[in-house]
Amino acid sequence: MTVTCPHSVTAGSYLLGVLHPSELEEYRRHAGSCPHCEREIADLTPVARFLKVFKAEIEAGEEVDVSLLLGHIRPRQSPPEESVRD
Repeated sequence: MTVTCPHSVTAGSYLLGVLHPSELEEYRRHAGSCPHCEREIADLTPVARFLKVFKAEIEAGEEVDVSLLLGHIRPRQSPPEESVRD
């Protein structure tokens, strides 16, 4: 795993809406100009959507069909990693 940006770990909290308002603004500014954080947000967005739908269905007291909810998560294809040659 390659270290990219120390702020990219904040992407999940950002997408789930749990950042403090001051952290939210700071992260928005940072992520808008950081390709690593933009990528992390793009990668985590389907999972955040899944959790939002899942939570809403549970709160509504509905029976949850996880297999249907999993349709909200689409795996993102990553480019193959290049081998490092000595």
